[in-house]
Amino acid sequence: MTDSLAPRRFALAILDHILNRHQTLDGAVDQALKTWPMIGLDRSFARVIATKTLRNLGFIDHVLADFLTQGVPDKCRYADLVLRGGLAQILFMDVPDHAAVDSSVRLIAGAKHRADRGMKPVVNAVLRRAVRERDSLLAQLDANPSLALPRWLADRWRKAYGAETLSDMARVIIADRRWI
Repeated sequence: MTDSLAPRRFALAILDHILNRHQTLDGAVDQALKTWPMIGLDRSFARVIATKTLRNLGFIDHVLADFLTQGVPDKCRYADLVLRGGLAQILFMDVPDHAAVDSSVRLIAGAKHRADRGMKPVVNAVLRRAVRERDSLLAQLDANPSLALPRWLADRWRKAYGAETLSDMARVIIADRRWI
C-alpha cells in the first residue's frame, strides 16, 4: 500500500529546508530525497506544491496574517508549512478543495510535535475559509498585485520606483506565474 500523503510530506520537507534552513531549491530537494525517496509523478507533484508555495509566498503569508490575527506560534513550524502548502494548493493549483483540506488536516494530525498537532482545528478552519473565500482573495490579489511580493521587496521597490511602478511590476510577475 502506498502512502497517499508522501508527495505532500516531501513538498513540506523541501519547504522546510528552504524556509527554515535557508537552502536553495535544488539543495532542498536533494536533502528531502534522503528522507522521502520520491520518483515519477509523486516527485513532480511535490515539487509543484513547493514551487507554487514559494512563488506565491508573499500573498500566502498575507492571507495567513489576515486569517490568523496572532499568527502561527513560533513553536509550530510544521503547522506553518502545512498551512502554506495547503493554501498554495487551494489558491494556485488545480487540486480538488477536499483533497487539499483533507490531506493538510491528516498531515497535521500526524505531526511529531504536540504543539503542531494542536493546530489541527486551526488548519482545518483556515483552509476551509480559503476555499469559501477563494474568489474574493484572488480578486484582492488582482486589485493589489504587490501583495504577491514579499513585504520587504514590495517596500524596497515602492521606495525606489513609486507605488504605480511597483503595481505594474507586480502585475507582470503575477501574469507570468499563471503560466508556471
